[in-house]
Amino acid sequence: AFLDYGSLSARPWWLAAALVPLLFLPSVPVPARLAGPILRIAAASYFIYVVHVPLHHIVHFELHLSDRPVLSIPVMIVGSVIGGLIFEAVWSLAISRFKQWRTA
Repeated sequence: AFLDYGSLSARPWWLAAALVPLLFLPSVPVPARLAGPILRIAAASYFIYVVHVPLHHIVHFELHLSDRPVLSIPVMIVGSVIGGLIFEAVWSLAISRFKQWRTA
């Protein structure tokens, strides 16, 4: 991260601040109401990552929102999470159907 953005950028410092507690804490307490949604988003994190690439292309090059970060950033975050959750649900359903078909 430092090589990509430079040590004077805030981005690597935010990343380090988020990762350091995960290295030293055995668990991170969260309210029970948030545990389910956090686990769902964590399970879909790969799909969220994959979805953000084409969504970035659409938001910045098709909709031309790169000069309006107040609009483009929320669209990217919400769109990536929703798209990732949808793809994760479809993937999980396909895998379970495949396993049923294979054992039948």
